[in-house]
Amino acid sequence: MSKSKSKSKCGYVGIIGQPNVGKSTILNKILGQKISSTSSKPATTRHQIIGVLTEEKDNAQLVFVDTPGISFDKKTALNRYLNKAALDVITGMNVLLIVMSSLGEKERSIIESLKRARQNSEIEVPVIAVINKIDLFKDKTQLLPFMQEVSSLFDFASLVPISAKNSDGLDDLVQQIINYLPNDSFY
Repeated sequence: MSKSKSKSKCGYVGIIGQPNVGKSTILNKILGQKISSTSSKPATTRHQIIGVLTEEKDNAQLVFVDTPGISFDKKTALNRYLNKAALDVITGMNVLLIVMSSLGEKERSIIESLKRARQNSEIEVPVIAVINKIDLFKDKTQLLPFMQEVSSLFDFASLVPISAKNSDGLDDLVQQIINYLPNDSFY
């Protein structure tokens, strides 16, 4: 059976966020194999990593682009290079994931970068806020107010709480991504 362009969904999914927020773990867990290195050491991912997930039941193909963490120590050439590699991915994507596990100054700066990019028409794609590490919330009643605060900062297409480490919420995340993919034939 051929996959007609109008019935299949396919597109690029960029993954951004600060170092050690779980971007590579999310990719590895979704794909079911380790293609991106993970470590507690910042800047483990230094180049864009591509991973492809084909979901036959949904007739969808997701081409993930895992990026280096966005660092705010711009004093080194390496950090400037990693930031450029991470932020360059926002153009040319069909869906963008911003992964966070807290909402501090660094996360707010990344969100402000997204706002500027949208205002300058550099991105018009849906942005999904991925709240990772929900297993670390000791008081689960704090999760909803946290998500409400995140959603007040940007016009996110959706917010998806997950625990990549425990594989919780990843199926929901994949379904949300598929919802925003364009109708297109597989690569």
